Amino acid sequence: MLIPFGLKNGKYFDVGEVERGRACGCVCPSCKQNLVAKKGPNPDKMIHHFAHDKKVKDEKGNPIECKYSFCVVARLVIKQCFKELEQFEVHLPDWKSNLTKEDKYGREVNVSGYVTKSQNLVINNFEVEPSGHYSELDILCRINGYEIGLHFNYSNRQIGHNYRRRHDASIVSIDLEPLQALYARFEHKAHDSFKSFVMEYVLKTGNRYWVAHARYASVHIKMKNRLRHLVEQSNQNPPMVKPKQTAVGVIKRKPYKHNLRKAEPEQMRKPGQKCLRCRNNKADYVDNLICATCLQTFYREGVFHTGSIKKIVMETCLD
Repeated sequence: MLIPFGLKNGKYFDVGEVERGRACGCVCPSCKQNLVAKKGPNPDKMIHHFAHDKKVKDEKGNPIECKYSFCVVARLVIKQCFKELEQFEVHLPDWKSNLTKEDKYGREVNVSGYVTKSQNLVINNFEVEPSGHYSELDILCRINGYEIGLHFNYSNRQIGHNYRRRHDASIVSIDLEPLQALYARFEHKAHDSFKSFVMEYVLKTGNRYWVAHARYASVHIKMKNRLRHLVEQSNQNPPMVKPKQTAVGVIKRKPYKHNLRKAEPEQMRKPGQKCLRCRNNKADYVDNLICATCLQTFYREGVFHTGSIKKIVMETCLD
């Protein structure tokens, strides 16, 4: 793990504030073993950092195992920096609250409102490591008769439940957990030191949220009253009843067709039989029903279609 801060004479130093190598004179904030300052000529290729002195470890034989906690040390460095300030400007996030309730018809009614909106405040009056019932806070700010607490959290340091939703306090919690990942890709071009980067994170850019706010209770009561009023209005407006549509099953039917039964085949006449019309000549035409002479007679009468001739013969000439 890269170590950004060393301890010397009871004070925390950024690696950029000390001399290179063992001349830094720093010890590890966690295990108190000697450190060396690793400061290459090109900080863009190798991040400047502290490392445990291997020579001292070899001389001792059984070096102490270091349980360095990045966030613990960062929090101590941040509080040291605040002690060196006379005033600072801090960004406070917004806090939007939402309430939801169903009316008697099962419809959701929603109400939302701001407990506070985001803003930047200049703080001139503040206390580092306050005592009493604010002892869990890191910084206690006082402005225009109001108190605003800053709490630095990480995985093993979450604010107690007794602070949450307090009616007499306004508390912002700032997450220090991302700092270790940010240090791994820290660029010296944008900041003089990682310490200055950490303070910018804490004051402006870092992840933060409200744990409690002095106006939360009053805003919450107004929202509850507003929600109750909207639910009562909604209860007086029943939902529109849509006319029921008769669910007719879609039955696929084949296009209507006459149930045609195949006509029983007519008894086929054999060639050479007598004409049904004249009863004399051989019936070799129109399915062997009539002769050539009778066929010509039909043509002279204007009947040319074979089906029509056959129908006339079947209706008039059969016994």
